[in-house]
Amino acid sequence: MAENYPLKEPMVIKTIGEGGEVKVAQTITSLDIDWPEDGVLRGKHLVATDGYEGYLARSLALLGLLSGHPYRVMLELADVDIMVLVERLEGFRKPGRPTGATS
Repeated sequence: MAENYPLKEPMVIKTIGEGGEVKVAQTITSLDIDWPEDGVLRGKHLVATDGYEGYLARSLALLGLLSGHPYRVMLELADVDIMVLVERLEGFRKPGRPTGATS
């Protein structure tokens, strides 16, 4: 289910040109996120997190896959947008099986 999420803080993507000059390449004001239709994250989604260490890095990699942006662009998300999107992503992560002693 596709959703257009308007960013609370737009992302400004900059490039460094010849001679070291910094240029604004793109300003992103919203993300088109293609959430899983059936509410289930699958291997094709989770493989995008391979090679990333830490919960937040894996979440940004996954959000990048779902929105069609590379990880380096997702690193420009503001904290307020990260908090909202990661919380939304949590709804797709299912709790694990119970562990430990049972009575």
